[in-house]
Amino acid sequence: MSQALYTAGTGLKAGTNQINVVSNNVANMNTTAFKSSRVNFETLFYSDLSHSSTASVTSGGVNAKQVGHGVQIGSITRNFTQGTFVNTGRDEDMMISGNGYFVVTDSSGQSFLTRDGAFSLDSNGDLVTSSGYYVMGASSTYSTTASDVRIHIPTLLNMDVHGTTAAEYGETLVSEMNNADITAGTFTMIINDDRGAETVNITLDQNDIDTMDITALVGEINQQLTTAGVDDKVTVSVADGTINFTAADADTAIEFETPKEGGSNFVEELGLSNVEKNEGTQVYSSKITNYSAEIDEAGSYNAAASLEDWTVNNNGIIEATYSDGSKLSVQIDENNEMTWKITTSDYVKITGDDVDMNPEVLEFGNLMLELSTVVNESGLESESNNLWTIGSNAGTAYFGLAGYAAFGTIQTGGLEASNVELSNELSEMILAQRLVQANSRVFNTASSTLETLVYLGQ
Repeated sequence: MSQALYTAGTGLKAGTNQINVVSNNVANMNTTAFKSSRVNFETLFYSDLSHSSTASVTSGGVNAKQVGHGVQIGSITRNFTQGTFVNTGRDEDMMISGNGYFVVTDSSGQSFLTRDGAFSLDSNGDLVTSSGYYVMGASSTYSTTASDVRIHIPTLLNMDVHGTTAAEYGETLVSEMNNADITAGTFTMIINDDRGAETVNITLDQNDIDTMDITALVGEINQQLTTAGVDDKVTVSVADGTINFTAADADTAIEFETPKEGGSNFVEELGLSNVEKNEGTQVYSSKITNYSAEIDEAGSYNAAASLEDWTVNNNGIIEATYSDGSKLSVQIDENNEMTWKITTSDYVKITGDDVDMNPEVLEFGNLMLELSTVVNESGLESESNNLWTIGSNAGTAYFGLAGYAAFGTIQTGGLEASNVELSNELSEMILAQRLVQANSRVFNTASSTLETLVYLGQ
């Protein structure tokens, strides 16, 4: 009978631990990116009152008589289901939509993983968590090696931009404009005057892009405007390193659009859709010369531009905007090679080898958020501050860029909610409570029975 006390005790212990797990889930129902846990029970060993025997010619088989010795916790498993997106209205807040974790490090360099994307810039321009851990940048789109580069956005920067072509701007090939990659297709001009609005589609074929210089391209566009009967409303010319779309008078306005399907990126690449309208006769211009840029330490310049804003795209690539109107970012080509991308205040795009970045200022990883994943997600071990460490059973860890390989994408302006389902937790709590209560009754019954046996011996 004393065994019943021990058996009931295992039930009491298991039920108490289940309540502890449920209470932690409920306590973290509003914790960013929290992953709930569940207790799984399994039996303890059994003792045989008699062993089984097989049937024979003279007698039938006998089953074993076994008495169990209670229950134990087999495992406590995590539910890694993604929580819902909670809009915070704060651009620095980020959520991983899909697989992956942000990689962060403490002041000693120890690495952790987290799904909590409540980040901010510190006074040095480093991206940090709410607890001050550094957010790490990616060294490649996919790797088995973690990066050692922090996310860092310079608060002061100098971009020395200069043209590199000769005076004959019109002889610049279309394929060399702003180092842009113009695609074939159509772009749309909407011309508004006192007679109403008229839509004209300008078509660029691949031969135009591959063989024409700027002068020939301008002639081709003017010819299409003449064919459409609007050459008296808009003229196109090339001068002083720009393509100019000039309205006939102050009452005529031009808008540019790119068709969603099969359209040329001519408008976006030349920044025409971003040009502000001038007073009087409207002229929409875009730089067409080849440019290069040198980026150096801000401290060596008296007129360094200060950081005004920064954004993150779905791949976790940061674009920083400075007070002089210039923008700095990273782009990845079809071979997964990383290059710098600068957009000047007049929408000239400079990329690749034409950007000379002082390595003491930035490296690519400074502007690309690193994500990580492991073979066995259940092998991750929880730490405080919404952090995880890679446990010994997590398997190989992989690192890379959002949107590549097995990684999810980045959503900004909000955070991932906890995945705790309160109704499920309350049900689990009731079951755990009943487990404790029932085993308490068993414990009391066994105790009373032992007491009765003691009295029988008197």
